Amino acid sequence: MSAGINSLATATTVDFYQRLVHPNESDQSNVLVGRIGTLGWGVAATAAALVAPRLGPIVNAFNLVNSFLGGPILGIFLLGMLTRRAKSGATVLGAVAGLIGVSLTAWKLNVSFF
Repeated sequence: MSAGINSLATATTVDFYQRLVHPNESDQSNVLVGRIGTLGWGVAATAAALVAPRLGPIVNAFNLVNSFLGGPILGIFLLGMLTRRAKSGATVLGAVAGLIGVSLTAWKLNVSFF
């Protein structure tokens, strides 16, 4: 578990914090953000583990989560493969808009998560 959480924290620190938020920060600041990220991802993993039993069988839980995240991830992948004009901020905003759209559809309409 610690390797996975540390990998998530490192990827978050390097790919988002260093690249988008503060590109010219010192190494000490980056290490502090990485440690805070490790704590944050650990809390998120613990919360997910506590919620997991309420989702039912693992196959259904995977399909439920994938039904919300599959579309935005596919959109980001296709955007990266098919165009060079995409900017990171607009891409993340589009993925969040897609996630909100799918969430609202699932909440308001009685449709299967498949």
